[in-house]
Amino acid sequence: AQARSLCVERQAALSRGEEPVGVFEHVLAAGAGEDSDGKLMEGEVIDNIASFFFAAFDTTSSTAAMALNHLATHPEIQEELSESLHGVDISSLSTHEIGQLPFLNAVVNEVNRFTPTAAAYVRTAKEDVEIGGYRIAKGANVNLDWSCASQFPENWSGPSTTDFADFNPHRWLDSKPHKLAFNPFGFGPRMCAGKSVATLELQMILAYAAQNLRLEPDPNRPMEYD
Repeated sequence: AQARSLCVERQAALSRGEEPVGVFEHVLAAGAGEDSDGKLMEGEVIDNIASFFFAAFDTTSSTAAMALNHLATHPEIQEELSESLHGVDISSLSTHEIGQLPFLNAVVNEVNRFTPTAAAYVRTAKEDVEIGGYRIAKGANVNLDWSCASQFPENWSGPSTTDFADFNPHRWLDSKPHKLAFNPFGFGPRMCAGKSVATLELQMILAYAAQNLRLEPDPNRPMEYD
């Protein structure tokens, strides 16, 4: 309902001749309203807008909150991250250079592994198939729980393949999971289009916090993970 109301409000402004600003209003401008002759239908526009809000705001803010809580409840990791970024002007680095900061990226990966915003995905079977002794009929919806798959040592290569119930960024420095056992942004043609932006946002938030703040948990308000 909120997405529809916002679409109506901004569509009216565009109809008055205002120029579209940003991705949101360009999607609105692409909408045709009633017909689909090379344009987006109203329902498609609203679905896309709702996806933008969920993907760009809800998931990123939730992941950032969990990441900061992990630092607060693991002071030794918070200190190590701060030391690893000592003297680093994060604002002057390119996206590629930020991706080369090993411990920062290890923390980001462990946050996404330990408390993922999207722990599973639904896919529809295109044909009858049997997997692990289970028969899956064509057209059946299958819930792919990659988060569960990341808990099995056989899905990892390297020495750090134990204690998956613990928050431990160090595992990412010498080990890596199978490509289908770590998919916080999905995989294939429907992979999250905002993966790079979301990752960069989390990297920047964690770097700023580690360099400028000392985080401590509030014993009266512990964060609960569903």
